[in-house]
Amino acid sequence: MKTILVIDDERPIRENIEEFFDSVGYQVISAENGSEGVQKAIVGLPDLIICDISMPIMDGYQVFETIQKIPQLATTPFIFLSARTQIEDLSKGLQMGVDDYITKPFRLNELFTRVKKRIEKHETIKNDYLLKFDALANNPFVGLLIIQDDRIRYFNKKICELFEYKEDNVLNLDVSQAIFSQKTYYEIQTKSENSDEIVLEQAELLTLSGEIIVQKIYAKNIQFDNRKAILITINQNETIFSNVQIQETNYTSDFDKILARIMKLHDLDLANDFMSFTNHLSQVIKKEDILKKKLNISDREIDVLTLICQGYTNIEIGEHLFISPRTVDGHRNSLMLKIGAKNSAQLVAFAIKHKIVEL
Repeated sequence: MKTILVIDDERPIRENIEEFFDSVGYQVISAENGSEGVQKAIVGLPDLIICDISMPIMDGYQVFETIQKIPQLATTPFIFLSARTQIEDLSKGLQMGVDDYITKPFRLNELFTRVKKRIEKHETIKNDYLLKFDALANNPFVGLLIIQDDRIRYFNKKICELFEYKEDNVLNLDVSQAIFSQKTYYEIQTKSENSDEIVLEQAELLTLSGEIIVQKIYAKNIQFDNRKAILITINQNETIFSNVQIQETNYTSDFDKILARIMKLHDLDLANDFMSFTNHLSQVIKKEDILKKKLNISDREIDVLTLICQGYTNIEIGEHLFISPRTVDGHRNSLMLKIGAKNSAQLVAFAIKHKIVEL
């Protein structure tokens, strides 16, 4: 049973809404002012909030602003209810981010339609997010972490493989002491305070055995168990370089010796140049790498092409890779230009022909 919170200082309106929604299978909580409404929202965690604008103690705008600061309620659908019809009032509500706006007097069946629509949309978004989260968590090439209060609250199997941990030892691991270097973790914390989505091009990762891995990672602010957390994805294909416990002996080749010396200098640019040069000389090159060299296709474009082949839209690809739909469209257009494709179907045909993806 879905729960609705009604906040309005007019008792007849509260009672009419409560009686009507109770008759159609909803549970209704009511409050006679904004302050009481916020308190009942925190306790009751409703599925939707209907709130009047003009109220004593705390008006509707203040209620909405307060609700947005509470992690457990920040995404709850919110409908303003008011006798005001001025355009500026309507505009203010929408600019603040409310989901809907209905003016008094109103018909209960109209309010019911709005409420039902908003709850269903919220459920659809939530379920879609969970499906995409599961797909990402089960991706064999992507490590996924959820960090909350400096500790790992969720991880997938790829994390154990990347960092050489047993599954029993990962949950609640303090990431300020492991997984990331102190420099990288500080950067994650600092940047996530100012942006919901961040990319670190050269994050320093630490394995249990002492291996230093430098690679690109993606971080996103999310709600986990109704509290703020950070979702981090680590794509194994985007590793820049790694080096196992730098020592002065037992190197398997001159390559290892040179790389170790570069690592001691902490010169990431020099290390990147060195790795690029040695990779260029390697005689063992995958077909995908040959195509990328011939056509100058980047790793990110390969990621986008793979998801295009799986039927994802630009918006879905953006959510999957933590980039904007406009950036996805740019990669798509770049691929079409490099490959000589006129549409997405030809992109897919190219990928299948050259075995870039397995369908």
